[in-house]
Amino acid sequence: MPLFESQASRDKRIIGQSTGYFANRVAEHVRDGYYRNVYYAWYVGAGCLAGTLVRDIECIKNLWGKGDEQKVMPLVQICACPIMSIWFRHAEKPRTIPEKVLFQGKENAIYNILNLADSWSEGNARDITNLDIQYNYEEDLVEKRKDTGKQGISTWYASLLLVRIKEAWRFKKILDWDKQVFPIKQSNDYRFMSQASYADIYDFTRFGMKDILALSTYLIPEAGSAMFDYFDEINK
Repeated sequence: MPLFESQASRDKRIIGQSTGYFANRVAEHVRDGYYRNVYYAWYVGAGCLAGTLVRDIECIKNLWGKGDEQKVMPLVQICACPIMSIWFRHAEKPRTIPEKVLFQGKENAIYNILNLADSWSEGNARDITNLDIQYNYEEDLVEKRKDTGKQGISTWYASLLLVRIKEAWRFKKILDWDKQVFPIKQSNDYRFMSQASYADIYDFTRFGMKDILALSTYLIPEAGSAMFDYFDEINK
């Protein structure tokens, strides 16, 4: 490590160390070659998303500070959630896998993601499953808008990711995940902890909706593209 290190270089280094850690865990625990490459690609996408979050999303950048191991590990794990959802929606569904088999595949993937991070619990598995439900609900809305020509952007999923990160970094408990019902279809659907409110989702950054729109419209899709590019490259 250099004596003087820029914040950008530090971010790249510690996020790279975290994704490298997960890659080593995958190599150790995932025996099937195809699925090993799938998980490698997921963590490439997760690392890409984590890097853009701490660089471009002001609310995360401010909470991140200089960054450290206690923050980067849960950050990369949370960023793996949308990457997993993107994979199953765009890579697995076109293979006409029966819905029951697809659901079992997601269950197994969630179990593995949590075990690779030594963070398995029924509550965590439920929360990642619910995030996947929310992601697919909003992607279905995107497809319906394209078919009907209607305009609109759904931001609940991106908001939930920001909340998960803030909670994982132990700044404040915002949502009552035990009582939260999914998918969230309107702002009144949020179930807040007693000391939290709607403002904790949208107003913990002075840039308000700017961060959430950036995450929804291009940061998550770009990370998904990075995941697919890497998967295609290692499977040539």
